[in-house]
Parts: sequence; C-alpha cells; structure tokens
Amino acid sequence: MSLSSIRLAGLVSMLGVLLLASGPAHAQDASRWFLAEGASNAVLDQEILVANPGTSALSVTVRLLPDPSAVIAPGAVLTKTFPLGAASRLTVRVAQEFPGLNGAASAEVSAVVNNSTTPADIVVERSMYFPDGTRVGAHNASGVTQAAPRWILAEGASGAFSTFILVANPNGTTTSVRVQYLKSTGDVISFDAVLPANSRTTFWPQNDYPTQLGSAEFSTVVESLEAGKPIVAERAMYFDPSPTGSGFARSGHDALGVPEASEDWYFAEGFTGGNAQTAFETFLLLANTNASATTATVTFQLDSGQTVTRPYTLAPNQRLTVWVDQEGRTADARLKAASFGMTVSATQPIVAERAMYWGTPSAADPTTPGRRCSRPSGPSPKVARAKTPRAGRTARSSCCRTQATPRSP
Repeated sequence: MSLSSIRLAGLVSMLGVLLLASGPAHAQDASRWFLAEGASNAVLDQEILVANPGTSALSVTVRLLPDPSAVIAPGAVLTKTFPLGAASRLTVRVAQEFPGLNGAASAEVSAVVNNSTTPADIVVERSMYFPDGTRVGAHNASGVTQAAPRWILAEGASGAFSTFILVANPNGTTTSVRVQYLKSTGDVISFDAVLPANSRTTFWPQNDYPTQLGSAEFSTVVESLEAGKPIVAERAMYFDPSPTGSGFARSGHDALGVPEASEDWYFAEGFTGGNAQTAFETFLLLANTNASATTATVTFQLDSGQTVTRPYTLAPNQRLTVWVDQEGRTADARLKAASFGMTVSATQPIVAERAMYWGTPSAADPTTPGRRCSRPSGPSPKVARAKTPRAGRTARSSCCRTQATPRSP
C-alpha cells in the first residue's frame, strides 16, 4: 500500500526529547559489552551508563574504538578504568573523561571484581544528547554482550530523515564487511568495505548513494566476510534541524540491529489514538532478507480483546512499511484510535521493528500528529528518524520511539 497520500499539516512547535527502547538488556555472562554508536564533540554529548547489580565492588574498563574521521589529540587516552561499588551505577561522561576525543567512537566496556581478574556481570547502556549542548533532543540504547558475524536493521529512511549505520570492529585486525540496503522497491544496493582494526565506521546511505537513496525507505544488512571476526551494528536517525547554532537535528532515535531473522516477532505496544493535545501514530517496519517472496501475517491484539489480522506480501529483498493509522482508515476501522499489541508471523524468517511518533494533532486530521517536512542540515555525525512523502512517511511530529523487537524464544 502506498503511503504517499499523507497530507502535510502546519509546522509543529519545537520537538521534545524522544525515547528509545532497544530490546531487553540481560546481565547473564555479561562482563563485556559493545556500543557501536557514540560521539563526543561540540554537537553531541555522550554518556555511558554502567549498572552493577552484584554484591562486589568492580573495576570497569571503557575502551573507545574511534572512527577514522575522529580527531584524536596527541597523547590522548582512549582506555580508562573506573571504580564501581556494589549495587551501584556508574555514569561515564565521555567529554569529561576522554577530552582527547573529538568525533565518533564505538566503545567496549568490561568489568572484573576489584583486585582480581575475575569477570563480573554488568549492564551497559548509552545516552546521546544534542544539539550544541542544549540537550533538546536525545536517544538511548542498550549495548550488546556479543559481537556477531551479521546484523539486520529493518528501519531506515532518507529525505526528511538522516540515517546513519554505525559498525564497530572490536577485532585487533582489519575486517572486511558487506553492506546491503534493501529498498521498498525490492532493489538492493550492495558494497564491500574494510573496517580498520579496533574502530568504528560510519555509513551515511543517502550521502553515499544520493541517486538511489536520497529519498527512500530501506533496511540494512551488515555482514562480516571474514570467519572469526564478528562485528556490531546500530542505526541512528535524526530529523528537525535546529534553526540556530550548528543546524543539527533536535530529534532522533537509535536502535541496535539483530543478528538473526525470525519467523515470529512480538510487540506489546502500539497506539493510534490521542486527545486534544497529543496524537499518536504507529509504524511497523518489515525486512525480507530472503531471495524469494514471503507473507507476513500481522495480528493486532486490541484492548477490547478483539483481534484484527492483516496479511502483507514482501517481495524478495524488500523493506515494507505498515502505517497502522492508515490501516484503520482504509482496511479496518477498529485500528483507528486504538491501543494494541502486535504479533508478526511470516512464512520465512524476516526482521521487524516498530516506530511510534506523537505530537500536536494536525488541523487537517486530529488523529494524526502535525508534521514538519524537513531535513537536518550540515554534516551530521549521526541521524534520526522520519520519512519522505515519495518514500512513504513524512517527517514526524514532536517525539518518537522505536524498538527493535526481540525474537521469539
């Protein structure tokens, strides 16, 4: 179904901070964590958050893996160890603790019991704030405890949004990878790259392929081409540029990739309603990484106890966007102004994400947030989420939340 019929409403007021949930964080066998995203400069502030749920005091080591574009001051320290008490939380403000970094860097965070080499379980997240020290916008994501040979990101968009694919190579040698962008048309853009040792690499799809991806919706697959050299991948999206300062975005979100596709996906949250002050909309993003078509059946579980079932056909290597608000207008009115969970069952393994946006209701349609069709200006280090009329969704309203859902057990 085409979403290009979205009507643009008037501009909304300044966007608020948006929240992100990136799947559950587990502390079992979790003494080592990876964060692919991260940047510290005049535009972006980064905090690494470490929780110690145990009863022993720990030593936590943070090792930065800089992007080749980062400016590293002579003699700068990129690895630092911090004390962390029992049942405590540590906040590492990167700008303060690593002042020699100016630019992007992934991070590896590890922990041992104090005065020993015994690994200790921790939980690690990362928060980013922007722009220009104002902290008007922010996003957050959990780390991962294992690198993997392959990562899949269902969401991605350009035009009103800027999307960045962030890949960490925690290996001590270079690693060759293959990156594939799966467009909503079923077209695939594929290229190989070499990641420097102990580094983070940033891919900016719409900047690297302006003709094919300048205004598009796409999923991303990142795969290591070398056995025994796993990697980590995230995606950051930004929108609503600030009218002052650097012009960087005031809104954005981030999500981890998932290492495997699955036939079944579950989402507890979904909402298409609102009130006189705030309207919500929900999108379901599906990625078919297979060479043959697949059918995804989505069951919406309503608060009323009723269910709505809708089938969607995904062409080979296609990214598909399901705009649930529009489904309520054109397919089943029970999905209009509704609260629901979602179960996705596919005939072949796929990947699913959910995105939600909210803001002041538009004058043209009070059930939909007003939206601003704009694009971050300047060379943004990383970007957040929105869509273009041609590709499907327009730039979002005041806030957004995205989630890469866990696979079924």
